[in-house]
Amino acid sequence: MLLISLFSWWYTGGLKVRARGLLAALTRTLDLFSIGLLLKTLFAPFRQISAAQSATAPIDVKFRMFFDRTFSRLIGAVMRMIVIVAGLLTILVQTIISIFMIVLHLVLPLLPVVGIVMLIFGWVPKWPI
Repeated sequence: MLLISLFSWWYTGGLKVRARGLLAALTRTLDLFSIGLLLKTLFAPFRQISAAQSATAPIDVKFRMFFDRTFSRLIGAVMRMIVIVAGLLTILVQTIISIFMIVLHLVLPLLPVVGIVMLIFGWVPKWPI
């Protein structure tokens, strides 16, 4: 009876706990990188210090401010693209590991049975010496 209750918890409640934990970790990673927000602000200026706008400034100052803002936007776009690529790679790796953990959770109780069957049939790994 104990064995049946352990298996029933493992494949229902335990699987739900594992899936919720992995989903919560993936949600935290998605929130950490905020890829949607980075895409919305892709060409927003990056740390502008002296690129303020002035309607009464001479033309050479206006050109300098324009190029300062353009350069700032390019730096911002490059930095955001690097973070987006790193975030997508991290999310991909974390998703693959989560799928592997769910499959391992489903298969783990069967491994002792597989070991006993291998013992009965006399299968032994061949190690090169």
